Amino acid sequence: MVECVTRTEGLPGVTCRGKVRTTIPGDLAGHLVNRDFTAHRPNALGISDTTCDRPMAGFVYVAFLIDAFVRFIVGWLVSKSLHIN
Repeated sequence: MVECVTRTEGLPGVTCRGKVRTTIPGDLAGHLVNRDFTAHRPNALGISDTTCDRPMAGFVYVAFLIDAFVRFIVGWLVSKSLHIN
């Protein structure tokens, strides 16, 4: 919806200048389950993802926990810090 309105009004969208790296490559990723993310029952395998966003001031971090069997988000946390208190 927003894209259609901005295009109709001739407004440019916000673009990221330069490449932003949000993932640190390494050999640890996937080794705990040997890159096999299938589960044969609920609550057997959880997959997590963390992302950050920069609203008006500072950063906000969001972490999700996904059940690999049902592929639903079963837990999430929003914080101003990467540290869990």
